[in-house]
Amino acid sequence: LVIKSHKLQRFVVNPIVPPRYLTGEDQISDHVNPEYEAWEVQDQALLVWLQSTLSKSVLSHVLDSNHSYQVWEKIHKHFSLHTKSRARQLRTAMRAVSLEGKSMDEYLHKIKGYVDELADVGVLVRHEEYVDAILEGLPSDYAPVISVIKSKKRTPSIAEIEALLYYGHETRLVHYKKDTQFLNSPPLNYTQGYLHSSSYKSGDSGGSRGVYGQGNCGRGAFSDCGGPDRGRGGPDRGRGGG
Repeated sequence: LVIKSHKLQRFVVNPIVPPRYLTGEDQISDHVNPEYEAWEVQDQALLVWLQSTLSKSVLSHVLDSNHSYQVWEKIHKHFSLHTKSRARQLRTAMRAVSLEGKSMDEYLHKIKGYVDELADVGVLVRHEEYVDAILEGLPSDYAPVISVIKSKKRTPSIAEIEALLYYGHETRLVHYKKDTQFLNSPPLNYTQGYLHSSSYKSGDSGGSRGVYGQGNCGRGAFSDCGGPDRGRGGPDRGRGGG
């Protein structure tokens, strides 16, 4: 911005350097071209200023420069290589994001953050690459949604894809809740039901004791075999009965 506001681009971007000597005789006599001298004064002032703005790590790459345009070219090359390396790191990180352990909002926001970071370093993510990054991080139970998205002739917009994913996420939660409710529901007591059924059948069968002592000829208080129980000491069998 400073370079542009002072119209100094001509010194660092495609610089036009006046010849130091206009003729061979000037070179022999070391008679320097006045235009070159004027250019050199401004160039050296810009060189010193550029070097003063650089960090130590970057300055070490440009210390052997004699002109401002040489510093500019080396800075551009250094940051270009750094940008490419950073872009590769961001792309790798973006493709490694997964939905596991995240809400859908967190997942989509994480990928969007990498897309924005890439834009900040001058790398624009293609729409297809953005979509692939979103779909690759989804678990297998999102396969139906992924199939719908990939089956479309035109790649859907990010907004459309997010809407489909939110719908798929809600459907997934519904199924999860149903499964959880089923697993947490009290189990049926099949043993108790079987015993109750067996007891009921036993009461109806002949020659066995019912639940309430009503089996055939049982020894209940009132037997089905003839009224009051005639056990020992009954009225018919007492000693000396008349």
